[in-house]
Formats: sequence, C-alpha cells, structure tokens
Amino acid sequence: MLLILQCNQFRGKQNLYKCSQPGLVENGNAPVIVVARSARLIAESLQRAGIKPIVLDLFGDVDTQLHATHCCLLQNLSADHIIATIDSLNLKKKPYIIYGSGVDNNSDLLEQLGFQFYLLGNNVDSVRWVRNPELFFGLLDDLGITHPAVRFDRPLAVNWLLKRNNHEGGTGITFVQCPETSFLDDQCYYQKQLDGEAFSVLFLANDNSCRIIGLNSQWVVDDNRQYPYLFRGVINRFELTRKHFLRISRWIENIVSVTGLKGLNSLDCLLVDNEIMVLELNPRPSASVSLYDSDYQYGLVKQQIASFTGKSWDKPIEQQQVNGCWVCYAPCDLMIYEQIDWPTWVVDQPLAGTVFSQGEPVCTLIATETSLTEVKQTLRQRCDIITRNITRSTFNQIASLSKLDNDNDSGEKHEQHCQC
Repeated sequence: MLLILQCNQFRGKQNLYKCSQPGLVENGNAPVIVVARSARLIAESLQRAGIKPIVLDLFGDVDTQLHATHCCLLQNLSADHIIATIDSLNLKKKPYIIYGSGVDNNSDLLEQLGFQFYLLGNNVDSVRWVRNPELFFGLLDDLGITHPAVRFDRPLAVNWLLKRNNHEGGTGITFVQCPETSFLDDQCYYQKQLDGEAFSVLFLANDNSCRIIGLNSQWVVDDNRQYPYLFRGVINRFELTRKHFLRISRWIENIVSVTGLKGLNSLDCLLVDNEIMVLELNPRPSASVSLYDSDYQYGLVKQQIASFTGKSWDKPIEQQQVNGCWVCYAPCDLMIYEQIDWPTWVVDQPLAGTVFSQGEPVCTLIATETSLTEVKQTLRQRCDIITRNITRSTFNQIASLSKLDNDNDSGEKHEQHCQC
C-alpha cells in the first residue's frame, strides 16, 4: 500500500522539515527518488521501465501516488528542506536522484544532490551554462547561434520582455512597461520581443551523441495580462525544412559539446521570418516527454538513465499518433471538495481538499488524434468540460455549506427563543 508522507515542520535550530513517518527501507537495488515541483510525469515514465520511485513533490496528486512506492508532500523546494526530507527516509542504500521542474533553477540544491547522492540528471556545472543568461547567450554568440537581442540593463524602448532568470512555464515573463513589473535587475534579463511560431526541440544527449526525439508546437494562454507567455500546451508536431532541421541539430550538438549536458533536455525556439531564434534551454525532462513516452517500450526516462550509466538508448517504436497536452488553469478561486472520478484524459489529478487561486494550474489534459488541429480542438473542448464542472462543483458546495450554516443559525435562534 502506498504511504502518503506529509512533511511536517519540526522545531529545532535548523528549522527544517521532515517526513512524519521516517524509517522507510528499500530492499534490493538502490532506491530511485524523483524530486520535482510535480513528479507525476517522471514517475509514470519510470513505471514503464518497471521502476516505482519514491516521489517528493509539492502536490501528491492522485495519479502521482499510483506510480510511486511512497510520496512525500514537500512544503517548498529549498535545498535544506529537500535534503532533510530525503535524510528522514532513513534509506539503507544511497539513492539515485532524478529531478524535474523547479529543481534545475536551484544551484545550491543541485550541488548538494550531486554531492550526497547518485544524480541521474545534469550536474550543477552543466546547468549553470544554460540557466545563467549571460553565460548562455554568450555561448550562443560564440557558436554563431541566432537568438533575440538580449540586454541586462533596463531598455527605454517598448517591445522588450523582462524575464526572471529562473522562470518556468512562462511565469516570470512580462512586458517591460507592465506596471506589475517588480523584479530587481539582478534577478532578470531583457529580451527583444519578436513575433513568430513557438516550438521546442526535445532531445537526448550522452558523452558521444545527441538524438532529437521530436519537434513540438507550443502555445500560450490567451489574454493573460500578468504573464502574457504563460504556457498552455504542447503538441508533438512542428514542420521545419530539412535545412533548418540540420541546422538546429548541429546547434544542439555544439551546445552539448561545450556544456556537457546529458539525458533529456528541451530547447525552446521561435521561427521568425524563416529564421530560427533560440529562446532558452531546459536542462531536464520537460512536459513534451509525455508526448513521446509511449514511443519507447520502457519509456523515455529510462533513456535518461542510460545517458548517465553508459548504456545505449533503445530504438523508438514507429508511431503516427498526434499527441497533445493542455494545462487547465483555475478560472476563479475554487476547491476540490470531494474526490473526483476523473476521466482517463485528465492527469495530474488533484486530491480532494486542494484549494486553487484563480490562474493556478489545476490539472493537465491529454489527447490523441490524427492531426494537430483535431488535437487542439479536442483539448480545448475537454478544458471547457473540466473548467465548467469543477467551477459548478465549487459553487454548489459553497451554496450547500451556506444553507447548512443558515439552518444552524435558525436552529440556534429557535432554541434560544424556546429557552426564554
């Protein structure tokens, strides 16, 4: 039976957190631990390879639990908290660590994970190359790789974007002239705003070679004033000419040769007037992994493990499916009051009792069709269904509780009247 380990704060000089039920022991091979903001995608892929990991993430979603032996709910992604949580498990063998979103932008955490455990992910030195904007865009310039203009002092002109150094999923990207802008200059950089077609390149790398897994169309949430580039979804289709494909393949090989990147990584790009512009690089498994995971008998994360253990990659299964995923954001403040029997096309399924503020991600929707247009249409329809139902459920529950409160108030008043 799966144990959900709620990490509670303990009182001490270090003010750290630990699991409330320590003493878990893994028998046989060394345990695998997944650490991420949301670990469902990696845990699900690992299960294809016959590996059920221990999961540390911020949500403990219903389906995440199904793919894990144990699930620790983190309070935050700080290095001290995560290291203390792992230590509290009292594992007999040093674990392997695979990390996802929210970890690669924390150099202190990466350094400690790499020092204390077996890290099956890019080390802090490789990550620093692509997460430090001055290093990354300087490297692109040295390699002759085109990208939008970048600067580190605040521009006076419009059509510039302000980007936080550690942003994810489009949060932390806004227009320079946006009045809500409150980031300090040493926390961000500025990138010229360009209009074009956004796409990403999912690739594998090891000491000897690179393999492009796929090209993906990306799109953002419509009319989001605070974060105009907030990630909405991705589909495993994007058309490039052979010339462009060979160019971007060469770029990836050159970046990998300098940075030492390994495993699964994703390069975000923009196609502008028939020219490719590199925007950024995510040195970890990205959301697009889910679009190709079934193309490999043992999943894509197994290929990441192979990258760090000197083993060869599996050959993909030839499939023609068009796959997509779509993040469903809360249209208003709401709460999942009861455990929902979610459709099979809903993943990252929140637990009953989870509260969401307007604009926060609630779940992820998936779809498979025969064309990009059909996938996007299906995802949009499914998002409407989920949004409508969870909103109605919240308001119905609030109305029910309000009626109950009113009935209780009436009963108390009636009782007081009788006593008089």
